[in-house]
Amino acid sequence: MSDKRMVCFVFIFILSAAAFGSLPPEPAPPLENNHSPSAEEILLRNMPDPNIDPEGYRIWKANLASSHAGRDAFSRPTAPMILEQDNGYVHFRMDQPNGSFVEGCRPTGGGAWMRLTYRYPTPPWDFTIYKIDTNTPEKSNNRPGTGCNALPAPDSTYNIGTKTYAVWNNRFGVKIVQILECVRLGAAPGDLEQVKRTNLMIPRDGSCHDVGCLDYYDTM
Repeated sequence: MSDKRMVCFVFIFILSAAAFGSLPPEPAPPLENNHSPSAEEILLRNMPDPNIDPEGYRIWKANLASSHAGRDAFSRPTAPMILEQDNGYVHFRMDQPNGSFVEGCRPTGGGAWMRLTYRYPTPPWDFTIYKIDTNTPEKSNNRPGTGCNALPAPDSTYNIGTKTYAVWNNRFGVKIVQILECVRLGAAPGDLEQVKRTNLMIPRDGSCHDVGCLDYYDTM
């Protein structure tokens, strides 16, 4: 039997309102005034680069999993859809009961919103597929797909500050957390505005799992 040491996968996907190209390393967002960061925020802001510090990254994953395992840290009643946020330059809208969302942009920071992803502002065309162990993959969008089952509605969806969460508490022993946030990576407003997506897959049953996450974006 193979020795599985993977504790938690973190997937981060970003679309930019600027021209597509290579992105600079993402700086940690500044703390808001009078805001004490949560344990999750501290961990996410201090993720080691696995290419530079693989051992530190392994320890970081273990700490992140330990902070969530065995409890419903994000569990709360599912809020009515629609959930959306923007920073004046980029906008996301999650208006489906499956966590799917669309993105729009205003490169100048004013005027009408333009499509960043297909079918913006609604309904979403993009989708996510989650694969856990030998179970049939589950797909977040209701578009037909060979070999996938429909992903159930999240157990909870809500906003905390600038972040929007969709949470599946237990899919085959794994907790799935999707986090969306508008972020600014440039030196000045409008330089590099993006929608940051983070996917967490966290074991809930005390076992290691083989997991995968595939995201499909249809950009304009």
